[in-house]
Amino acid sequence: MGNVAFDKILQIKLWTSTLRELLLLQSMYLCGTQTEILELVKEQPNPSVFYKTFFEIDKANLLNILSFDSRSIKALLNDNFSEYY
Repeated sequence: MGNVAFDKILQIKLWTSTLRELLLLQSMYLCGTQTEILELVKEQPNPSVFYKTFFEIDKANLLNILSFDSRSIKALLNDNFSEYY
């Protein structure tokens, strides 16, 4: 049996979620329209929560969850937030 070497191609940092982040996630699920979700996204003082990866949401981030809403994605991928992604 020979030795096998692997190169690290991708590295994911998993975050522990805070109560505020869990409440934000719950609030997004309780929104009735995409406009309400967009307003919730825009009201966040720091958008880094949307780029974090959590165990609680099956090792995904909120960008994956919001991918159905192009307006929210456009707001989060704005050049103003480039330092977060």
